[in-house]
Amino acid sequence: MGPAGLVRTERAGGHAYLTQTMSDGRSQRLRFIGTHVFDLLSKLAQEGGPDESARRRLICALLNDVAQRSAPVMRIWGSLKRTGKPDEIARSAAMLQLVLDENARRRHPIRFVITLLNHQAGYGAPDPSRSLDEQPDSEPWHARAIYLQRSWRINGRGLLLDRLRAFASIPRAGSPYVLAWELVNELDSFGVLDGTSLRSTAALQLRDRFLIPAAVATANLFPQPLMLGDIRGPRSAYPIFVDSVVTALPSALRKRLIWTTHVYAEREDRGPSTDKLDLDRQLAARHGLPLLVGELGQKLATPTEGPCPVGSRHDIDRLLQPIIERKLEAVLFWGEGRCPLDIGDGRRIRIGAGGDSAELSTDDSAAHKALRRARTSQPTQK
Repeated sequence: MGPAGLVRTERAGGHAYLTQTMSDGRSQRLRFIGTHVFDLLSKLAQEGGPDESARRRLICALLNDVAQRSAPVMRIWGSLKRTGKPDEIARSAAMLQLVLDENARRRHPIRFVITLLNHQAGYGAPDPSRSLDEQPDSEPWHARAIYLQRSWRINGRGLLLDRLRAFASIPRAGSPYVLAWELVNELDSFGVLDGTSLRSTAALQLRDRFLIPAAVATANLFPQPLMLGDIRGPRSAYPIFVDSVVTALPSALRKRLIWTTHVYAEREDRGPSTDKLDLDRQLAARHGLPLLVGELGQKLATPTEGPCPVGSRHDIDRLLQPIIERKLEAVLFWGEGRCPLDIGDGRRIRIGAGGDSAELSTDDSAAHKALRRARTSQPTQK
């Protein structure tokens, strides 16, 4: 039994949460600890096999793996590893359509968060080894050009507006299994603003030339909820800035907005820093928005080098403690690489493996069991 409608926000007792109307007419409240397979579209395009059947087998194997981990929601990034040309957008749209179509065939489909733009290095730029701040100054892919000079609207360079239009045209774009579209992964304002306050003229440009119009463009093309993404900036000005962003959004869009934050802990510390988490919780409460922890991970001081590590150990119970204490219901766990994923015909692929110190070791059975235990303690969602 699947949903009959899109994910929406409901409010009760001063608390906002996510819900969805199911095919039997009942309202299902969404509580989850999801996962990431950020590189799914790129892996499909580059390593998925010679034809559509082979790529569908990869998708099926991955969705089976995610389901076996009891993760009902999966976050992916809506681009290939290297972007910057129209053919990349067309290829990404074709891969996304395959993913959503194969998912819809399942008895219990997964829900997706789809991130449209990545600010950080490693993925989703003309030079994926560099962040948007480090792309060539003269190019429209530089962070200043995108956020302050409206280059996100330029045609033919693989930028955001072209991607939005291409994705909106695929048959499954309105799927109820798309939980939300996310504008940017980790929009780091420090480089864009040259260390100046989020109250500066450049900050207003970031808001009025990118965040507001890009959010409106996304909302106009897709019916599902919208996430702006984890916005980073000086703590002293952050609450004032993000309040001004939310207030400036059209009221109809605010009703579809999910606020986002990322939380990371150091393995040797007592627990994750919760300063920004609490700022974001307060903002969400002020504006009646549900809060989604878009990434929750634990970093190690001496990590094993490279993806799919062996021998490192994470403390999942301690990592989850501040989430449980704050009664947060929507969390996406970072660090479960499929290492490797068996996709049949003797083929194996490494996917969703970020290669950073927050990644779980393949042999860390205690961490994997703790994560599964936390997930299965959530109410069942179909």
